[in-house]
Amino acid sequence: MARKDARVLRDEAAAAVDRGKFRRAAECFLELEQLESRDASWPKRAAEMYRRLGRNREAIAAYERAVEKYAQGGFLVQAIAVCKLILQIDPQHSETLRRLSRMTEQRVTGTHSIVAPMDAIPELSVVRNTGPIPMVDPASLRAADMLDLPEPRAPLDDAPAPTATHAAGSAP
Repeated sequence: MARKDARVLRDEAAAAVDRGKFRRAAECFLELEQLESRDASWPKRAAEMYRRLGRNREAIAAYERAVEKYAQGGFLVQAIAVCKLILQIDPQHSETLRRLSRMTEQRVTGTHSIVAPMDAIPELSVVRNTGPIPMVDPASLRAADMLDLPEPRAPLDDAPAPTATHAAGSAP
């Protein structure tokens, strides 16, 4: 049997997904993975189809291939995200837990990226709810020479009222 063109397979896979033919869609995605072996999206898409079919073991295997391809391409954020998909299926998946730990460390140490995930560094993580934020009077900060703002202007309420010659609808 002759190999199909990637474009034809993509169209066939999309049509199969639209019709709810997830097994056929998974087969197309696996063929696309063979044709375009560096593209991590194909094993990931196959894994999504396996999940819909309830075939978790095959889904995990396909997700693992996607993780490997993303990591090899330097796409650590995507690889980490796919690891988390594996852990949704099997929270105790030991290889994925180890791999996720290594990749998170790579991101923190800057091995592949200069940006660390915010949740990996507690000092940079989202502000924890510690109660209401205390209000500080700007005048006291200004008096302590801790605030570099211009002096406040008169409130808008103190602005002069428009005169009769400048009332709405009349010319100035």
